[in-house]
Amino acid sequence: MTPLDFISAAANGTRKAPRHRDGQPESILQAFGLTIHVDRHEGTVLEGMGADGAPYRVIQRVPYGYLPGVLADDGEDFDVYVGPYHDAENVYVVTQCKASTGYYDEPKGMLGFQNAESAEACYREHTAPAMFGRIGALSLDAFREQLAACRGVFRPETDEDAAECAALDDLETESTDVPEPDAQP
Repeated sequence: MTPLDFISAAANGTRKAPRHRDGQPESILQAFGLTIHVDRHEGTVLEGMGADGAPYRVIQRVPYGYLPGVLADDGEDFDVYVGPYHDAENVYVVTQCKASTGYYDEPKGMLGFQNAESAEACYREHTAPAMFGRIGALSLDAFREQLAACRGVFRPETDEDAAECAALDDLETESTDVPEPDAQP
């Protein structure tokens, strides 16, 4: 399957293709065992003004959309970029920051990329430099398991997140092992 293997709602010719809230035509892609609603197709041109007041023009290099019904912590559906490698075994998760403040904004899923470097390069090609926070990885199976277990806001835990939490747990354990100083009279 390639990113062009879309199943359009207008395929039967009986109704118009659905549109995303921003007016982009929407199609449905079945890939990675997931249903992905694509609202920015490869070749879509996005133009506007950035947070810094500078104009931008981005040509969408890969399909971009969302997992319907999967709520991200920005209050909207979980966003994903769909790379060309449909046999990719890992999902990469970019922690996106707000360009205007540098503070956390939301996660972005990167499906269909061979490695973290190619996923990061694709993300950076589509966004302002200040929006990239960090990138982490998890297996596609772990990603699907986390999706299935999610009962609210979906924030996938990457291998890097797990290692960071383990390191924090170690620090907390070490700090509780420190004897209290003797009280002074």
